[in-house]
Amino acid sequence: MKHYFLIVVVIVMGCSSRKTNDVLESNSKINFFTNQADFIFDNILEDRKAFSSYSADDLSYRVQLKNLNHDIFLVEKKKIMIENGWLFLKKYNQSYIYCHGDDQLEIIVPRAIAMNDKLVNGSTGMQLEDQWNIMFAHPKNSTWFECNK
Repeated sequence: MKHYFLIVVVIVMGCSSRKTNDVLESNSKINFFTNQADFIFDNILEDRKAFSSYSADDLSYRVQLKNLNHDIFLVEKKKIMIENGWLFLKKYNQSYIYCHGDDQLEIIVPRAIAMNDKLVNGSTGMQLEDQWNIMFAHPKNSTWFECNK
């Protein structure tokens, strides 16, 4: 009887200890953003973070300064984004905002490239010193994103 109880406890604990990121993987919007990020930025993405809340599904990455040249971003990456349905909406401080319907892609240029005096806010994120900040967002119950105003 003790062995049976121990086996049941181990199974229940194993099933209930799924990480939040594992649950988010089943989210179709997070999967869409992951595929888009891989397609646009290839293998230069780092520090993946996925979040899902009542108001939005978000996916963010960082890209090292040495891995993405500003000129390459302005020409090659923009072309790939447009071909994949992302339309440029506007520049906000040091970020470039693209929309795919209500979905938002924000790319914030590092301060080391922009050469501004202090770090600035983007629409949904913050400028980093020497890394690109790449953020995808899908509003659920919110209108504070630039693409669904």
